[in-house]
Amino acid sequence: MAEADAPTWAEEARQAASHNLSSLPALSDREEAWRFTRPRDLALDGKEPVPAGAAAVLDPDQTGGASARAARLTFVDGVPAPPELGELPAGVTVGELGQALVDHEGLVRERIYTLIGFDDRPGALNAARWEAGTFVHVARGVEVELPIEALLHATGASGRVFSRTLVVLEEGARATVVDRYTSPDLAGPTQASSVVELFVAPGAELEHVA
Repeated sequence: MAEADAPTWAEEARQAASHNLSSLPALSDREEAWRFTRPRDLALDGKEPVPAGAAAVLDPDQTGGASARAARLTFVDGVPAPPELGELPAGVTVGELGQALVDHEGLVRERIYTLIGFDDRPGALNAARWEAGTFVHVARGVEVELPIEALLHATGASGRVFSRTLVVLEEGARATVVDRYTSPDLAGPTQASSVVELFVAPGAELEHVA
């Protein structure tokens, strides 16, 4: 969604993440959390990638359109396509996370950035630059029989694909959420960052597949 449409608190969070990204020290493999990962492979520094353009249209083989889904969200190079919503039970909300900042502000504001914030460079990078994402809320005692799927597709036309997933299940709710990542063979590097925050209340059951 356009930054101008986002609530003030969301823009302040993005600005704080941008500040942290520019001020936090670079990661090194001497830190315990990164002993087995080369931080330079994470592309946390360097030239800003090309911004995303208009959403491309994917054919059914690319989207998995033949599979039965309660809802499907598609993001191409960070640009969301209109959601495909089936017959969702009452009490289930599925939508693009940027729009949910406005439409479901209370639910989102209470939870976003609380499990994965922006006090380290990977978190700050995502919080500062995510373009679009997935929002799922299932009310108390509601069961969603078919999976809810988000497809994130990188064409290589944009230098990055940044996304965020926020799932909230109230008490006794049940759902399956699939985050699927695809691309053709890419000629050059594409920077990808995906953050997933899952909130599952007592007695609820969530199956999350990536």
